[in-house]
Amino acid sequence: MSAAALEANCSEIIQDRVDELARVQPPTVLLKELTDLSAERSGHAMARYEKLAKLLNAKSDVTSAAWQNAEFLFRFRNSLMHFKPAWDSEKDVHDSKLVQELKKRVPISPAHKPSFIFPYGFMTYAAQSGRSRVPGAFVENSVR
Repeated sequence: MSAAALEANCSEIIQDRVDELARVQPPTVLLKELTDLSAERSGHAMARYEKLAKLLNAKSDVTSAAWQNAEFLFRFRNSLMHFKPAWDSEKDVHDSKLVQELKKRVPISPAHKPSFIFPYGFMTYAAQSGRSRVPGAFVENSVR
């Protein structure tokens, strides 16, 4: 849900600007570019935020913790949505680079630490509450 909230936020920002610019005559180049970005439904949400920041001449620090956490949130969501069942012994799945990075950011329940299995090790209250703070921090530090 957190990743979906960020995607919706990006779409809202784009639509707000399109609505503002649609009142200006004649139509501007920015209006066309924002309309095209609004119609773009495929691709990575963070790339949409970056394009939006460039179009609006907004600062976007992709190296900030907020951007990095949002990036990992989307990567986690995509891994979860496209997850293919894997045996417990498949280390390339359960100990991938993404999983290692997420473990640094997300608290793991003591019950899952001895034999961590992706994605189940991230399906705890502590992990969920940490991810739910990511959108707010990102929105505060991104395009407006």
